[in-house]
Amino acid sequence: MKIRIIVILFLVSTLHSLAQEVRGVVTTNVNVRWKPTTNSDIIKVFNKGKEVLVLENKGSWSFIKDPINNKKGWVSSKFIQTNISF
Repeated sequence: MKIRIIVILFLVSTLHSLAQEVRGVVTTNVNVRWKPTTNSDIIKVFNKGKEVLVLENKGSWSFIKDPINNKKGWVSSKFIQTNISF
């Protein structure tokens, strides 16, 4: 019985996290940072047109993931366009 509950909880949490991902495109060359602040170190730069997954929003920042290599970081939300079709 415990195993079934654990499996169900795992599946629900996985589906919940997948439902929160939003596809987007970087609208200009943008710095990807460790934390949602311009005082944080830059991890890398994404070029204009880069497709990303938006995992979370915090204030004016978006926590994104590169769907190709699964790298994650924070980007100013004003540089992500999310109302697009792929």
